[in-house]
Amino acid sequence: MEKKTNKFFDFLLSLILPRRMKRHAEIRFVFSFLIVVLVAVLTPFTSHLRSKKDAASTFEFPSMMDSANGLVFDENVPHVSLDNSEVTGYVYENGEKVERKGQGIHLSSDKNGVFTGTKEVDGKKLVVTIVIEDQVYSSIGTIDAPAKLELFDLDGYTNQNKDENTEYILYVFTLDYVYYLIGFDQIKDGKSTKAPMNSLLYEADSSQNLIYYLPKDASELSLNDYGNIDTRKWSRTCEKDAVIDFTVPDEYKAYQSQLVPAIRHLENISNAIYGDVISYANLSDTGTNIDDLYMNFAGFQRSFKNSLIEMAASQIKLVSTIVSMAVTLLFSFILSLITWLISKNYVLRKFRQYYALVSICFSLGLLLSLILGIFMSYLQTWFYILLFETIYYIVVCFRINTINEQTDEKVEDVKEEKKPFEYEKVDNDFTQVG
Repeated sequence: MEKKTNKFFDFLLSLILPRRMKRHAEIRFVFSFLIVVLVAVLTPFTSHLRSKKDAASTFEFPSMMDSANGLVFDENVPHVSLDNSEVTGYVYENGEKVERKGQGIHLSSDKNGVFTGTKEVDGKKLVVTIVIEDQVYSSIGTIDAPAKLELFDLDGYTNQNKDENTEYILYVFTLDYVYYLIGFDQIKDGKSTKAPMNSLLYEADSSQNLIYYLPKDASELSLNDYGNIDTRKWSRTCEKDAVIDFTVPDEYKAYQSQLVPAIRHLENISNAIYGDVISYANLSDTGTNIDDLYMNFAGFQRSFKNSLIEMAASQIKLVSTIVSMAVTLLFSFILSLITWLISKNYVLRKFRQYYALVSICFSLGLLLSLILGIFMSYLQTWFYILLFETIYYIVVCFRINTINEQTDEKVEDVKEEKKPFEYEKVDNDFTQVG
């Protein structure tokens, strides 16, 4: 029993200690490859288990979102449903509606419009805005032929002033996609607080510099739906520190602070909204019932949140698996090939020996990834795991190719030379008997 235990520990040590790994260098190539494939598949395993938690942390969910019971809309939200047939929608080209036909799951509503609901709890307020416009083909829209919302001032909504202790949610239901936005944009020091790159959301020139506007005269002054100056009518392009060059009418003098160079969202819905966008097919696949929008908005909002998390978790799993496969399969082959080409005149001379060792070293990286995956996403740790595997593999190859050679030389140095046999001639000495 003791011998078996010792053999087991010797085997474990041979998987960890560089010098003892030489015994595994003779593994057949096919077995080494299977080990690498297994490592690639299992590396993000524990990270996958916490993918929903990681996905939820990437979203900005209002604290009052999970329970919308008591949310009162200014007008009843109409009944909506999903259909799967050919349908005609539109985008804009040169300011004119252009019809586009398409096939697939799309929204059908009893009524288009803007519906706002509010809820107050313990000094906090939740404001939900639902926009339904089931004639707009948002996925077909481009910058040149945008998918615009006619009945909703999107630019005014996203640039309104944020009230204290108030959380905002926007849903935009178009013909083929639903858009979702938490909060709205706040422009600080000429930059968007939401957009990682302003040029993705706002009008910009060919050099990606933001375009600023001012009204050319008093005729371009008006208020938007949110009680602020409507910048969409401004036509004078200017520098960001320019000023107006006309006298402000008395009715707009209270808005003097808003008469400064402004940037504007792109007209296309997919550019103007910087939240999340989901096709109705994906929404159905995750179990969200679109009918709840009309019958049970609180239930719809909870299931919609879960859908966002589930889809993001699936994306994390998919990307993690792809990264693991690419890094493990491809990099392990390249690493072993390079070390073989520059070190094949040492103790290890065959490619399959180096590949066998890289498979063992990447197996140790697997254990590290399974531990780290309990606490964080694999996408956050893959580079450090790969760095550990690479350094460890180089150390293993160095130890085997150098220390073992030196040991062999020392053995040869102390080896005693065999002296040839020396024969001494002896005279015959016969004793006569008898």
